[in-house]
Amino acid sequence: MELQRFFRPRLVPSKGLPFGARSVGHYSVTAPWADDVTKKHFYQLFWGIRGEGILTIWGKDYQLGAGKIALYEPGMIHRIQATSPTWEYRWLTIDGPCAESIFQGFAIGAGCYEGGNVPKEDFENLSRLITNYDKTSEMKASSIAYNILCVAASSIREPFRQDMHQTLILRMTTICNQHWSDSQFNVNAMAQMMGIHRSRLSKIFKESVRVSPQQFISQIRMDHACSLLRETNMSVGEIALKCGFNDQAYFIHVFKNKFGMTPRCYRHINEV
Repeated sequence: MELQRFFRPRLVPSKGLPFGARSVGHYSVTAPWADDVTKKHFYQLFWGIRGEGILTIWGKDYQLGAGKIALYEPGMIHRIQATSPTWEYRWLTIDGPCAESIFQGFAIGAGCYEGGNVPKEDFENLSRLITNYDKTSEMKASSIAYNILCVAASSIREPFRQDMHQTLILRMTTICNQHWSDSQFNVNAMAQMMGIHRSRLSKIFKESVRVSPQQFISQIRMDHACSLLRETNMSVGEIALKCGFNDQAYFIHVFKNKFGMTPRCYRHINEV
C-alpha cells in the first residue's frame, strides 16, 4: 500500500487568489482498505488509474475504476473503500472564495463520471509545487489544478453527467416527500441533508423540475392540505400544523395566494 499526499503550507489560499490547490495525492491501496469516514469542507476530485474502489455519494455507491472521475462537494460525507487487489487513483482538493463558481462554470457537480486517462504530468507537477511556501509557486499550483479541472470537464461524457443530475433530483424529491410535514424543513435543511451548497441545489432543481425547491416543498404541503380539507374533519389550525406551518395565519395566506380562496371556502366548495 502506498499513500502519497502533499499539502499547501497555508491553511487558506493567499490573499488575491480566487481559489487554490489545497492538497494532492497518489494512492495505491488493496481491499479492504477504507479511508476515514469524515465530512469535509472543500472540493475533492478523484481520478481512477487501475483497479476499482467504491465511493458513496448521496447515499449511493459508485465504482471508481480506470478513467473514471468522481467529485465530492464541500459539506459532504466521504466514504471511500478499495474493492480490488490493487486500486490506484490520484486526487486533489480545491478551496477558496471562488471555488464554487468555478465548479459551477464547468458544470461538474458531486458524482461519478466516465472520463478519460488521468493527466499524469499535471498531477506530478502539482505534487512538486504545492508544498512550496512562496506565492509564485502557489499561483502556479493553482493554475495546474485549474488545468486538471479543464481536462476533467472536457473528458466527462454528457450522458453520465445527465445521469448524475437525475440521481440528484431523485434524492432531492425523496427528501422533500419524507420531510414536508416538518416545520423546520426548508431549502437550507434540504441542502444540508444533501451535503450540497444551497445555490447549486437550487440551480439544478430549477433546471430539471422547472420550479424552485421552495416552490416544490410548498406545492407538496398544499396538495396534502387540500386532501386533509376534503377528507377529514381536522380544523384549519390542525391541518396547518400537519402540513409544516406553525403559524395558522401564514398557512391561510399561502393557501389563498395559491388557490384564490381560504381553506374554509375550499372545504365548503368540496363538501360532498
